[in-house]
Amino acid sequence: MILSSNLTSLSAPRSGHLRSLILAVFILVGAGSAPAQAAVDPAACWAASAPATLTVAQTCQAHPGCAIVLARSASCETSKVWLDRLAPLLAAQGRITNSDVITAGMPVLRPIPGLIQKVDGVRRRVASVYLNGGGAGVMLRTKTGTPMYYEGAMQDGLPQGMGAMISGSGGMTRGNYVGGLLNGDGQTLDSKGSVFVGSMWDGHLKGDGAFQLPDGLVMVGYFENYQPNSLTETFYPDGRSQKAFFSEPGKLLTAGSMAAPGVTAKDPDTDLVMKYISLRLDCAGQAPLVAVDALEHVKLLRELVRGPCGADAET
Repeated sequence: MILSSNLTSLSAPRSGHLRSLILAVFILVGAGSAPAQAAVDPAACWAASAPATLTVAQTCQAHPGCAIVLARSASCETSKVWLDRLAPLLAAQGRITNSDVITAGMPVLRPIPGLIQKVDGVRRRVASVYLNGGGAGVMLRTKTGTPMYYEGAMQDGLPQGMGAMISGSGGMTRGNYVGGLLNGDGQTLDSKGSVFVGSMWDGHLKGDGAFQLPDGLVMVGYFENYQPNSLTETFYPDGRSQKAFFSEPGKLLTAGSMAAPGVTAKDPDTDLVMKYISLRLDCAGQAPLVAVDALEHVKLLRELVRGPCGADAET
């Protein structure tokens, strides 16, 4: 893996947290979906339930996407918690959609603007599909036979445009699809509860984005195939935060000091970042930037890292 070879370059003592984090994220993304859970028996679960719960359960079973999630529930208790979160969405709209199923299945997100705003933005864009009379559903299958229920725009038998998909393997996605894969603004929710949101490229987080892991750790910034690339900020479960700059995907250049809970994290070494950006610009035949602009031009840097100097230019 590319990432594992880059880990040897993380030498700064204060990068230990980030080094472990990057490896954990890469393993998580590459691990695939969790094995299917034993199906819940509706008759056994809700026979003695309140009428409202029973109504939500029956409505869910009648919706292919919702039924997929229900069938993967590990117990009556976990399914009821999820149905209770789905109930107000059903009451507000009188129906269930794939996007509702995803919203109900989301973990509690930490109140970090870069994460919350992106998730809400994707949710609202997908919701517009249903408001405009779209959202017709179709059952699809992967090459290995895994069922996938999709609602949204289609072209040539594949998702094309805004929509939402629920997979029998436990994953859920919503956003803009091109040729059946997320491209542009999108969000994924895997079977373990990890949320990835932002700019997608062929189903992978690439560009401005954010993620939250099951333990509550959040990273916001720029990514290349789920790996941090250029400027990022990490919010640890204990409330601390840290800003960092990655010269290549997964390759840490410099990190700022760890900030205590409630304290704004400091930028990483601006002089070092400026040196790297200036080198890249010079190799590309462009004038270097002044230091004050260094961290404001990370998008430009991302376009230059594969430039004339090559990916491994010395800093």
